[in-house]
Amino acid sequence: MKLKNVVLIIILLICSTSCLGKLLDSLVAKQFINHLKEQDFTKAYALVDEHVREKLSSSLLENTWAQLTSSTGKLTHVADAYKEKLGNQACFYFPCQFEKQLLDLKVVVTSGDKIGGFYFLPHGEHVYHLPDYAKPGHYLEQAIVVDSDNIHKLDGTLTLPNNLDQPVPVIVLLHGSGPNDQDEAIGPNKMFKDLAIGLANFGIATLRYNKRTYSYPGDYKNGITIREEVIEDALSAINMCKLIPQINSKEIYLAGHSFGGMLASEIGLEAKTLRGLILLAANNSPLEDLIYKQYQYQFDLDGKRSEEENNQLKLMRAQIRYLNSDKLTLSSPVDSLPLSIPASYWLDLKSHDPLKSYAALQKKCLVLQGERDYQVPRADYQMWKSFTSTKDNISAASFPKLNHFFMEGEGKPSPEEYTKPQHVSYEVIERIAHWLDE
Repeated sequence: MKLKNVVLIIILLICSTSCLGKLLDSLVAKQFINHLKEQDFTKAYALVDEHVREKLSSSLLENTWAQLTSSTGKLTHVADAYKEKLGNQACFYFPCQFEKQLLDLKVVVTSGDKIGGFYFLPHGEHVYHLPDYAKPGHYLEQAIVVDSDNIHKLDGTLTLPNNLDQPVPVIVLLHGSGPNDQDEAIGPNKMFKDLAIGLANFGIATLRYNKRTYSYPGDYKNGITIREEVIEDALSAINMCKLIPQINSKEIYLAGHSFGGMLASEIGLEAKTLRGLILLAANNSPLEDLIYKQYQYQFDLDGKRSEEENNQLKLMRAQIRYLNSDKLTLSSPVDSLPLSIPASYWLDLKSHDPLKSYAALQKKCLVLQGERDYQVPRADYQMWKSFTSTKDNISAASFPKLNHFFMEGEGKPSPEEYTKPQHVSYEVIERIAHWLDE
C-alpha cells in the first residue's frame, strides 16, 4: 500500500487542527474510528471539531476514506489504542487491520471532546530509542522558546556539549514541509534529535524547535505565508543563538531539511550573521511537481496502477495545470488546487526562487543527499552540486544507502521503510562536523 499518498490526502486536516486538550478517555476516539469502519460518515463527522470542519466537509471525509480503502481493502479489525501523553494533548494510536495492510490510526481528541485531527501511520512502535553513538553525560539538553511575534511561542531544545571551556559552534535545524515537531519525528524515528545528539560528540551545539504550524495550526485556517510558516521563526532562532553565552556568535549555521533546505539560501541572504548553510535533501524543483512524482512513484511500487490511482493522477495533473495558469487568484477554490492547499499559499510560494538565492549566496554551503531518496529527486541534488564548478564555497556529497531522512536501507525505497526504528547515519554527522572545520 502506498502510505505516503494517504498522508498527503489528509495533510490539510493535519494542518488545520489543534492538538490542545485535556487528557481524555479513548471513548470519543474509538467511536470515531468505529463510525469510519461502519462507513457511517454522518456520525463520524458529528464528532469532528468545528475548526476542522471549516476545512473538512463530510463528503471530503467520505472520499478520503474511499481513497484509502481502495488501496488497503476494508477495515476488518481495530485493536486497543496506545495512549500518548504529550503535555495536555490526548493522542491515541489504534492498530487497524485492513484486508491488505496493517496501519496505525493516530487520533487527537481536543478539550471539547471532539476529534481535532487524525492520520494514518505505518504500523510499528512509536517509541524512540537513543542511537548507538549517543553518549549520555556528554551533552546537555535545555528547554528554550522561540518567539517571533509575542504570540506564537514555540517550544524547542538547545543541545550543548558538556564540560565546555569555550563558546562552541551551533547549527539551527530547519524542518521540511508540513507541521513538524522539533525532532522532525516520523514513526519511531527522530532525525533532528539524532543530529543533535551526534553533533554534540564533536563539540557542536544545535537548536531545534516546534514548527509554528505544529504548535498553532488553528491560527492559520484561512491560509499562511511562507514567511509566517518558516522564515520568521528561523530568523528568530538564529538571533537567539547570538545571545546564548555558550555559543560562538561567529559560528552560527543553518541546516535545512527538504523544504527547509529549499528556503535556507533565502534565509541565509537575510541573516547576515550566519556563517554557513547545510542543505539536507533540499529540493529546488516546484513543490507541486514533487508531490505529483511522489504519488506516481508510490502508485507504481507494486508494478500496477488501479483505475482509482490513474484518476487521482489525472486530477492532480489538472490541478497543477490550473495552479500554473493565469486563472489562479486568491479566490481560487481549494478543490481546484493540489492537496486542497489555499491559493494564497501557492501564490506566495511562486515568489520564492531557491536557485536565485543560492546563486547570490556568499556564505559557505554543504549540500548532502541520500541516493535512495525518492521524495527529492537526484536531479535536484545535481542542480545544487553544479554550482561547485563556479563557486569554491560549496561542497557536496551523496550517500548510496541513505534515504530522505539520511537513514540506511536496502532495495527499492518506500514509505514502509520509515516504520522501522532507525537513526541518522553517523557518516552524515561526521561529514557535517568535518565541514565545519574546513
